Amino acid sequence: MDKETADRLILEYTPKLYGFALSKTRDLQKAEELAARITLEAYAALLKRDAVANPAGYIYRVAQHVYARSVREETGRAYPLSLD
Repeated sequence: MDKETADRLILEYTPKLYGFALSKTRDLQKAEELAARITLEAYAALLKRDAVANPAGYIYRVAQHVYARSVREETGRAYPLSLD
């Protein structure tokens, strides 16, 4: 994807990404950090792709993956504990 299109998409979705992060963390400082990480990863991912048919869905999936990674880092576990 060209840089101008990626820039436009990131500017459009930045408030939505912050809202996503705030809904997940319920903490302003953590939400800002998470939103920044999501924005960086989404921007890098968009620049690597030639074309994205559904930018909203693509950016949302990136946001979900970054959030899941941050939860794993916060808990210190890569995998859930087994009950066995």
